[in-house]
Parts: sequence; C-alpha cells; structure tokens
Amino acid sequence: MKKIVFCWEMGGNYGHIAGFLPLYRELKKQGADVYCILRSLEFVHLLGPEAISKCFQAPSPILAPVKREVRSYADILACVGYLDERVLSRYLFDWGKLLENIGPDVIIVDHAPTASLAARVLRIPVAAIGTGFINPPGTHTFPPFFPEKPSTEINLSEQILKVINKVLTSFHTEIFEYIGDIFSCATQFLCTFSELDHYGVRHDGNYCGPLYADEIGDVFSWPNAEKKIFAYLTPQVKNIALALTEISRLPGFKLFHVPGLSADLQQHFSGRSDVKIQLAPVHMGSMLQQVDLVICQGGMGVSSQCFMRGITQVLVPTQVEQRMLARRMLVQQLAFAVDPNLPNPPYTDVLSKSLESSVVEQNCAAIKDKYQHFSQQDQILKMTETIFRLG
Repeated sequence: MKKIVFCWEMGGNYGHIAGFLPLYRELKKQGADVYCILRSLEFVHLLGPEAISKCFQAPSPILAPVKREVRSYADILACVGYLDERVLSRYLFDWGKLLENIGPDVIIVDHAPTASLAARVLRIPVAAIGTGFINPPGTHTFPPFFPEKPSTEINLSEQILKVINKVLTSFHTEIFEYIGDIFSCATQFLCTFSELDHYGVRHDGNYCGPLYADEIGDVFSWPNAEKKIFAYLTPQVKNIALALTEISRLPGFKLFHVPGLSADLQQHFSGRSDVKIQLAPVHMGSMLQQVDLVICQGGMGVSSQCFMRGITQVLVPTQVEQRMLARRMLVQQLAFAVDPNLPNPPYTDVLSKSLESSVVEQNCAAIKDKYQHFSQQDQILKMTETIFRLG
C-alpha cells in the first residue's frame, strides 16, 4: 500500500483542502494510505471522518514577524524565515520530523516549499499541485508579481538561495543551483488553464486543469427572478458592508456566501426578500447551473468553475494572488474587477457594466466552448497514475 502525505503550508480559507478533495478520494479509492499535514485543521471534516486521525498540524516558523512589501515569491519566503539560517533550519527540521514519523513513499505539496525541502533531505519524491501562483516558474530568480513593481531587493532571491543551501548542507543534502529548483525539482502539476496562469502562459507548463470540489455544501433553491446573482466574499474585503450594499442594489435575487460575516451585517440584510445570506459553504455544482453573475475575490476554485461555464465574474481581490489573477482576466477581457482598497471603489459602475457587456460575455462563451471537453475525472486519474509511479 502506498503511503502518501498531502502537505499544505501557506495560504488561507478552505480552498486548498477543497481542491485536494477529488484527488484525495481517488488516491484512497486506489488503495493509498493518505495522511495530511495542514496549515489549518478547521476544515478537516471536508475530507470525511476517516481523515481525522491522519491529519496533523503543520509547523510554523519560529521568528519575530517582519512586515515587508510582497513583490515576488522571494518576499513570501523571506516572510517565513528564509533569510535566517537558524529559523529555516529549525523550520525544516520540524517538517522533516513529521514526515519521517509518517514515512511516506511520496508527498504532495500545495503551497508548501518547506515541506519540499524536508522531502529533499529525506529523499522522498515530491508532486507539486496548485495554481501558477503557488508554483512559480523554475527560473534563476523569481519574477515579480507585477512587472511594473520589481522587487526592491534585487539580490533577494540570491540571498535566500544562499541560506537554503547552507541549511541543506548542514543536513548533508545536495544543494540547489537556482532558487527556482525548489519547484522545478518536483513533478509539477499546474492545476489551472494557461489563460488563468498568474505569471502568464508557460510554453513548457504542465497544465492539467483546475482542482476543485463542486459538491461541498448545501444545495440552494433559487426563486424565480430576473437575474440570479451569487456573491462569495469574505470579511477580508475592505468595507465589506459597502460591497454587499452595492451588490444588493442589483436587479434580481442575490445570494451572499460570506463566511464569518458579522451579526450586525446579517441583521442589516435580514429583512430583504431579494437577498439571502448563507455562512456555510454552498453547493457550487448546482448553484452555477443557474446563476447569471458571480462576484468573488478571485480564488482559483470559484473563478475556474465560472470560467468553464462561461459565467461573467466581477473580481474583488484582497491579496496579491487574487490581484494577479484579476489582472490576467482583465487583460483578456474575461472578467470585471473592483479594487476594494480605493477611497471610493467603483462598485456601481463596474457592477452595472458586468450585466451589460457583450464583449466579456462573448469571450466567456468562447472559453466555455474551448474547454467543454475538460473532464476532472480524467485529470484526477492521470495525476493519480503519475503520483503512484513516483513512489
């Protein structure tokens, strides 16, 4: 029996577990013994009761937090201790101890570079899954997230590479030639489409299509309405009250899925017959069959499902990864976007245009046609076959 460990180190919400869920089920179906090391144990229940005893809390770096502007993946690594040899050494040791205790044949990493380093030390094969953002190009230095905002520290990638190699040497492990080797040394699955790659199209990219679970949550019964509008946002959106108020003014029926929404805001909309607030996950498969417009923050799970169904989206990004995706889709006229951090976010104008634009609607319809034969089941079977071969 193959023993496989899924490692999730960085990032938030339940998208990482939801994305892994279809692959997890197939691995189990084919007889693998699957363990998980997770950044958050809050959503372990999504994997089912049998996973509880095989899920462990991921280590955290022991360091004093340092604020820095994040302009490339190198900055992300710097934020979790990759500029400090002692911090990284302890962090890698903690990951290695967990993996060694489990003794996997293969590990699957999702936004988990330190788990990849630990696997290198332990000589465990690595399969990397996730979006383009999570798996940046394996280049000499990490490219900037936004070309017009290059890293303020030109040598940051080189500094981090030196620290990584010192730590690897201390563990008697082969060093890297380039910092991008952290990712290129793994068997990589770019779980996205080329149009949704945060860094742009990679001609050598192994694009296998997005990972998502569309059957989690409650089935929502839409009432008869002129328009059916779904908003999946979080309280991380600056002035979430303004965003929801502007969306509530759109014609038709509005379903708000806002995990963690304050009781005051729930009460504010409670008297509306055309607005429904749901805190628990929504069954995306059934919901997206009927909806006319989706407003979300630009997570790959939701956006890719809309993408394949030709549904117009308005993106309200709150962090770098979402802003990169928003820009990619804006350039290709595949979505609309509102920057919630502006003094006066143009919700009214953008939301109105989203219900009227024929260009974006036509482009979304063309994308739907392009990927009409995409099968997640085929995708999962091919990934599973490759992962089994690695171990």
